Amino acid sequence: MSLFKIGLCGVLLLCFALVSLLQAEETVQETGKRLVTELFSDLQAGNIDAVEQRMSPAFQSAHKDGARDRAEQVVLMRTLELGPFGIDDVRATKKGHVMVVTYTVSAAESFNDERFEKMPAQRLSVFHLTREGWRWIAHANLHPMQ
Repeated sequence: MSLFKIGLCGVLLLCFALVSLLQAEETVQETGKRLVTELFSDLQAGNIDAVEQRMSPAFQSAHKDGARDRAEQVVLMRTLELGPFGIDDVRATKKGHVMVVTYTVSAAESFNDERFEKMPAQRLSVFHLTREGWRWIAHANLHPMQ
């Protein structure tokens, strides 16, 4: 086999490897967006039981008013009223069984009779892949509270 053919085969293998990596990254992005969209869709519909079933027992969240464990987050979600929302700027990374997703959410929200305007705010959610599927394990809400 000539050096040209060997070099061409090497270039083709490198191209296939790069395409595979790009496809895997697209899949991670799509999965990350799907997970946060499902989460916010269930919250908007008031389907807190569905959200709770997908939460890890080790769940924690961070908000401007402090940290919450799983039980405290469920209480907060049950008092939340979420209007129409938009999710943008999704960035997802995955290593092993952990996916970290950062995104911007625009939504009108209210809880405990306090209303928050539909201003874009950064969020971060962490998911853990288990035998039962993706579990929501951590969340940071960077929406400033008035």
